[in-house]
Amino acid sequence: MLLPKGSIIAALLLIGIFRNSIAQEGGEVQELIFPTALDTFSRASDPPGTLLFATVYIVTNLGPEIGPSQVLFEACRNNGQCFWGWGGGPRPLTTDGMIIGPRLQSTIPDEHEGWTRLQVPSTAKVAARAEVYAFVRIDSNRNLVDTVTVEAVKPARVFRATLINRDQFREFPPPNSRLSAYAVVNPSRNASARIDLTAFDRLGNKVCATSFDLAPRNRVAKLVTEFLAPCAPPIEGMARFTSDIPIAVNAIDLLGPEGQLLSVPVTAENPP
Repeated sequence: MLLPKGSIIAALLLIGIFRNSIAQEGGEVQELIFPTALDTFSRASDPPGTLLFATVYIVTNLGPEIGPSQVLFEACRNNGQCFWGWGGGPRPLTTDGMIIGPRLQSTIPDEHEGWTRLQVPSTAKVAARAEVYAFVRIDSNRNLVDTVTVEAVKPARVFRATLINRDQFREFPPPNSRLSAYAVVNPSRNASARIDLTAFDRLGNKVCATSFDLAPRNRVAKLVTEFLAPCAPPIEGMARFTSDIPIAVNAIDLLGPEGQLLSVPVTAENPP
């Protein structure tokens, strides 16, 4: 391999949180979010060692009794610029579900980093996930070097995830290093989000905190050490994201010196 896996980390942290909002004419909608996705395509001019990414969406219809549902994808870049899949038209979700390949049927620009909105009628029962594949170009071939699966989530005002920082401590040499990273998206079309990030140790004691603003339809992703700099988060504990409006959060852990990726579950709640 010409490019170490560790080099994938920075690119994957730029991945967008794929936010799904579900829409139907004259009806209510539900929202799901694919927190990780990225698409870059190979060109003949790309030198050996170029990193390439492809995201595949898998949507399963859990309610065949209601018949086919219409779904709509909107992919947004990190800065809030958005594009509609298939030119803006809905697609049928049959009882067999669907698997959607990269670039949402070639309507998304070649270089895409951001998040995606999936619109589904409120009466539909679906499960959705995104699988992100990382390749490295070697001659004319693309060699798969890593993949991560991310379950879709609903926007909420509070998200919790494990926090692990074994990157800067001598008792955890590189083979055992593990570092949490988070991606946060504001799916609102017109309201900025004020977000508080708090780190707790394993006993539930608050050890570190920060706040930041996120513009409408924007997203940000960083290592936990970057989010909480300059204070030092605990070796192991919990991260809590609290927002004044619904947001979406994705968590991954980076394992070992090569930066192997591990999807980490998040829990969400909407306090009164």
